[in-house]
Amino acid sequence: MESVGQLAGGIAHDFNNLLTAILGFCELILEDQNTSHRSELEEIKHAGERAAALTRQLLAFSRKQVFHLELLDLNAVVVNMETVLRRLIGEDVRLTSTLSSEIGRVKADPSQIEQVLLNLAVNARDAMPGGGVLRIGTSNADVDEALAEAHAPNASGRFVVLTVSDTGCGMDSETQRRVFEPFFTTKPKGKGTSFRVYLPRVDEPAAMKSLSGVYPAAPARGTETILMVEDDDGVRRHGVLETGVAFLQKPFTPLALARKVREVLDGKAV
Repeated sequence: MESVGQLAGGIAHDFNNLLTAILGFCELILEDQNTSHRSELEEIKHAGERAAALTRQLLAFSRKQVFHLELLDLNAVVVNMETVLRRLIGEDVRLTSTLSSEIGRVKADPSQIEQVLLNLAVNARDAMPGGGVLRIGTSNADVDEALAEAHAPNASGRFVVLTVSDTGCGMDSETQRRVFEPFFTTKPKGKGTSFRVYLPRVDEPAAMKSLSGVYPAAPARGTETILMVEDDDGVRRHGVLETGVAFLQKPFTPLALARKVREVLDGKAV
């Protein structure tokens, strides 16, 4: 497993260099309002972003993923993902969502929550070859000691619950026992599947930004000079920050890089 993790991390590193160049060039061309191939470039950009999600999976498996914990509103995460999920599950599967208006906030890496939704949606789609319904819901939950002990090693406390269920073929008891094993996969028959993800509730206001990577337009300019050290020609087009001062995970876009540099120079980066 350690060797596979090392291999996965190495592949993700090299692939992220390529994606940084692809997404960077796309963004630079899209800045030109007169481009005649905007729709095609948008599709290339979307494909690159989906590929970036795959590399995040590889890095998470190799335990080299850098997590960026943020205060999140899970409802906003689900809403931001609905368009992508509808494209992913196809026309034969109907997506419905029941989002509680009173849920609390959670502290999590938004890309990891995205990945949870994507993985569960793909599994649900594959379990419904003839079509069906994919349901996503959010709610609050208070777990007492008795309930926690009945579902060890879970802990008691106040949680926000993300529920993903489908009307597909489901899993038998043997599959349920092995469902979280790495590399285990099968397409069994049963009576539908429901996953509930419990995330600890945080009593702080969330500052949720769009998970699509689109930021409000604002200049990120200055008169400073930035020195960047990078071994990939396609990634060298712009500034970067010294390791240890602030971190920007590849693949990044020119706009994300400019904003991060501006934040650090202005003393606003965390």
